[in-house]
Amino acid sequence: MIKNDTLLTAAILVIAVLFLVYTSLHYEGARYVEIDAINTTKIVLVEIANDPISYERGLMGRENLDKDSGMLFIFDDEIYRSFWMKNTLIPLDIIFVSSNYTIVDMKENFMPCDSDPCQTYSSKNPAKFVIEVNAGYVKDHEIEIGDNVKIY
Repeated sequence: MIKNDTLLTAAILVIAVLFLVYTSLHYEGARYVEIDAINTTKIVLVEIANDPISYERGLMGRENLDKDSGMLFIFDDEIYRSFWMKNTLIPLDIIFVSSNYTIVDMKENFMPCDSDPCQTYSSKNPAKFVIEVNAGYVKDHEIEIGDNVKIY
């Protein structure tokens, strides 16, 4: 009886691991993005924002963001996007990405908002995805409009 219980438990664990691997390959479970820049490919480890609560929270309250880390916002539609820095403690670069995974706009070195109302930063073109990274990331890695992005 113990052997059967052990085999059943092992089978359940294998199924659970396979399920987690499968979902991590889908947008909502993405864990990193790859940006094909001029002379290099950059990997950004990302947290996911894919619902109204996580969109609003974003990176608010964070005192730091690890190097080559960020947040990936995944939206259901492709429209002009607006972001603000309310309650954000660290300066950021914002990368707007179209549904065909091309960078369509970027906002660099946006500082935390000190007053209310906060200024908003809107994309010049419609975007389905938005990546927030540490300020200076875009310049340091020579990322440009037109570069391609892959989501994993």
